[in-house]
Amino acid sequence: MIAGFDRPDAVLAGIESRTSSPLRIPRDEHMESPVRGLFPCGEGAGYAGGITSAAMDGLKTGEELIRRFAPF
Repeated sequence: MIAGFDRPDAVLAGIESRTSSPLRIPRDEHMESPVRGLFPCGEGAGYAGGITSAAMDGLKTGEELIRRFAPF
């Protein structure tokens, strides 16, 4: 646990790191990995090559999560 990132109501905290992944975590057309409930995105998951593309991938994944869990 990292102080400030370990809130009792947190489900998952995504900590920014200074690394990229040489591999890609598979995901389907709904952005979900074979591990149900895991939605890999950005550089660390192998879906982006820089800060802008990582941000866009995060937005796309966030939109899918909203579509699935909090539809309008």
